[in-house]
Amino acid sequence: MTTSPTLPSPHAGERSEEELARLLVSPRAVREAAADRIAELLDRQRDLRSLCGLLLRHRVLALAGSRLLDGSHGELPAWFRDAVDNAVSINRARALLAEASTRRLATELEAAGIPALPLKGFVLGQSLYGDTGLREVSDIDLLVAPSDFDAACDLLAAGGYERLPERLVGGRPVLHQTFFPLRGPRIRIEIHWRIHWYESAFSEELLALSRTGDSGLREPSAAHGLAALLLFWIRDGLIGLRYPADIAAWWDRFGAEIEPGAIAAIAAQHPRLERALFAASATAIEVTGLPSAPSEALDAAPDRRAALACKLANWTGRGDPDQAEANRVLIDSLVSPPGGQRNFVRRQMLRGESRTHPFKLLLRFPIGLWGVRGQRIWATSVAPARARRRLTR
Repeated sequence: MTTSPTLPSPHAGERSEEELARLLVSPRAVREAAADRIAELLDRQRDLRSLCGLLLRHRVLALAGSRLLDGSHGELPAWFRDAVDNAVSINRARALLAEASTRRLATELEAAGIPALPLKGFVLGQSLYGDTGLREVSDIDLLVAPSDFDAACDLLAAGGYERLPERLVGGRPVLHQTFFPLRGPRIRIEIHWRIHWYESAFSEELLALSRTGDSGLREPSAAHGLAALLLFWIRDGLIGLRYPADIAAWWDRFGAEIEPGAIAAIAAQHPRLERALFAASATAIEVTGLPSAPSEALDAAPDRRAALACKLANWTGRGDPDQAEANRVLIDSLVSPPGGQRNFVRRQMLRGESRTHPFKLLLRFPIGLWGVRGQRIWATSVAPARARRRLTR
């Protein structure tokens, strides 16, 4: 299924380099439709150092910079080309190491009867961008079934990997167990039993529906892979361009395989994720112009909490760092499922998942809510007229 994306309009208060960066990581159809706008925004850049710094902070210099260099945008400074080429080279080197370790671990787990699905990492660079140098890799993530989690961790511990201490909930880590090799390069390895802390059924389904691809590794289904990226982004508080870039590229690569309403169907099947999937989908549509078709049955926010989470989205990461962190935690609270506030308090306030002291977070929550008063709800861009009235009343 293919659907023409919505060309995102400039956001209020958005700087020209921010709009340019946002368009450069959008779906291909958006970039093609916005070619004149991209050229105009590039002409406004008196010094590309501001743009380069922004792309570096968002970890998309290799991707967005390569797209600028590949386009018909005139001659760009040699130093900018060198910076992009250097980022690509570093990414490729890291991806080679990650690929070798991922293949070895996945093979060992599968041989032991433990299905293992690689998450994110070098596999996205190769499958989405056709070049591992276009996506930064920092660690290795493998998803296993909850019933296999302990056996998978024991296998790594016995195979020469150091198990790091983790905060436990019900006898296991909130999301994953972290390991480092005792020998060789110190690459971080995370064995997941779920990808989000609201529930585990979706993660089990994500793994169960995966199939071995041309790479020889397990790959998720098109719709579930998109949903997983949306959940990763909202887990990060809807901050940054790295996940929006992956979400847009996933659509370019697999959009024809994703049925209309697929994300809405996943939300209906996993209602504890409904708020999270709505907020992430609506924000991705607004930020990148992602087509609304996969989420079209999510025609209105499940409730005002989900709509408010959309308002708090801040992909630029601008502003006071402590307030940005408070807003990230506040989004987590808002999209937590009904009855999930106790787990939220345990996770963010009592177990130290947040980097900021709980008392400071509580003081900053009202500041975050006050800052978005009267702001248009981004999610209206995916809602029909009746739903828009429900969202904005």
